Amino acid sequence: MKRDKFKRVQDVLSGRNVNKCRPHRLSLLFPFRGLLTCSQCGCNLTAERHKGKYDYYRCSFSHGRHQAEWIKSEQLSAALSCVVDGIRIPEQVVRQIVESIRTDFSQIEAKRREQISRLNQRLSALRTRMSKSYDDKLEGKIDEQFWVVRHSEWMDEQHQLEAEMEKLQQPTAAADPALSAQKILELAQNAHSIYLAGNDTERAQLLRILILNCQTDGVTLTPTYRKPFDLICQRGKNEEWRRGRDSNPRYGFVALSLDLSVSCR
Repeated sequence: MKRDKFKRVQDVLSGRNVNKCRPHRLSLLFPFRGLLTCSQCGCNLTAERHKGKYDYYRCSFSHGRHQAEWIKSEQLSAALSCVVDGIRIPEQVVRQIVESIRTDFSQIEAKRREQISRLNQRLSALRTRMSKSYDDKLEGKIDEQFWVVRHSEWMDEQHQLEAEMEKLQQPTAAADPALSAQKILELAQNAHSIYLAGNDTERAQLLRILILNCQTDGVTLTPTYRKPFDLICQRGKNEEWRRGRDSNPRYGFVALSLDLSVSCR
């Protein structure tokens, strides 16, 4: 079930700067290649296999050699679980945030429908006025010059109203950001257990969805999360969720909500 959520969120995040290159032999042998950089010099970490079975990751020394730690593949894989755990979010908070986003969206939709209704009324009244004025012109109740001036003004107003209507009726206006928000937040909630259940290839695949890269000195890991997981991580560091002090969990996710709204359109 958790893996299904992982696959669903991959569809949501497709196209969001995730590496789409075909996997090659080195990526299959060393799945964490390309995810890590050296915190001392900024170079990418490379990987080597020793004695035909022991895999190690180390700085590529592209900017010159320096003292650096070699990291066993097994140790790195285990350590990276903390990176995934950094975006864990309580189930109750997921429900509250999604419900709040859905409520906001419902209010926006109601306002949009109200605006469309008002525009339709204005267009209908304008067209009635134009039709009556034309009849008055034919009957000689108004002169030609007055009709030409007024008709030009009415046509400009009609084009403006129709442009506003078209903008409000764009298909993107019907997208529900809460649906994408729920998938992404559920992934954040379950990512750690998904990571622990997978092999290294699957773990690296998950990490590529969650982070842009991760700096390391061989001991400490400093990840740079993708949006919106960077906001989730920052919120979790404040520990409002754990301490029960967050009376309005949606408040800290204003930027997250906006980002998710854009991503699903």
